[in-house]
Formats: sequence, structure tokens, C-alpha cells
Amino acid sequence: VTVIIAGTLTGGSISSIDPICDTGQPVSISISSTGPAVGGGGNYHYSWHASNVANPDVNNPAHWSSTPIADGTATLSNYSVSSDTWFKRTVTSLCGGSEKYSNVVKADFRLLEPGSIDQAGPNYICTGDGITLTVSGAVYEETDATYFWQICSGGSCPTNSDVNWTTNLTGVFENITVDSKVRVRYNSIACGVAYSDEVQIIAKPRPPAPDASDVS
Repeated sequence: VTVIIAGTLTGGSISSIDPICDTGQPVSISISSTGPAVGGGGNYHYSWHASNVANPDVNNPAHWSSTPIADGTATLSNYSVSSDTWFKRTVTSLCGGSEKYSNVVKADFRLLEPGSIDQAGPNYICTGDGITLTVSGAVYEETDATYFWQICSGGSCPTNSDVNWTTNLTGVFENITVDSKVRVRYNSIACGVAYSDEVQIIAKPRPPAPDASDVS
């Protein structure tokens, strides 16, 4: 009689999910297997569970859907989500015993709202003067999102217009000599590029200095 000792069952691993831009619409996600279950005698059975509890405990059943969202497959395909959701894969084996779990991954929805420049304009200045603008209502739920002020002359700002590298929500522009447009550009991994509305700055000719002979 040959006795085969099965190793300890482990749950394997699953792939991470790229950040998702929150547009208010559901999206379809898929999760692949980056490492199969091992040990436990083989003949593995996989199931998938989801959670809307922030940072759920992988070992706490109360944090997870009681009914599997998918069953019998090592991967999860085309599952619809519309808000932050966490996933784990559960595995059981031929030899029974306790079920084991993969790592937990998150479908991370990130909102990007460009906000608006408070000084809607048109904003009149004298040629050569500067202006300070502020933006409010911006929401960028991404730690690596960047935002910059852009100023350009002529028509609407082109995508590659020169950037005023003021990385805060107040833009200071100096020595403006021509009519200009200003906007804020946001860039994020999840949502790509977004822009605030443009506001207009109109540079009026500076009145001539009074002639000394006109001063009584």
C-alpha cells in the first residue's frame, strides 16, 4: 500500500486590478490567476467572493458575500462593478479540511472632477500686470494625480500649451502682455487628462503717464 502525504493546502494568488475612473457607470473587470493552489492532494475547487467592506479581513466570513460571485474557475471574468469592491478566491481540495484563500485585491474607483476657476471673468488687467486665480470644487481621488495651470494666447488652449508649473490650487501669473486664456490641467492614471473651463484675461493698454507739464 502506498500512502501519499498531501502537503498543506495554500490558496495561490490572483492579479491586481488597475485603478478605475469613476464615471458613475458600471465597468466590467477580470482577474487572472498569478499562482495556483498547491498541496492538499489536488483536485482543487475554486470560488470567488466579493466585499464592499473597506479593507475586509480575508478570514472573516461576515465581510464577504455568502454566495460565491463565480464558482469552479481559477479566474474571474467580466464581473460588473460600480464602486470600490474587494475580491478573494477561495479554494478547497480533494483532502477536504479548511478552505484557503488567495490574496485580496481591490477594484479601486477614483473620481476626477476638474472643478472651476473662481474668477469666471472676463478678467481685465493692464498690460504687463499679473493676476492670481484660484480653483474650487476639484476632486482627484488619486495620490499620484497631478494638476497644473496652463496659460495661452489666441484661441482655446491647445493640449500641449505651455504649462505654468504651479502645483497647487492657486495660480499666479505675472507680466501678462496679451489677451490670454487660463485653465487647469489634471492628469491621473485612472482617468487620464481632464481640464477645467477656460477663463479669459483681457490685457488693456496701460494709460500713458501724465506729462510733467500737465502737472500744476
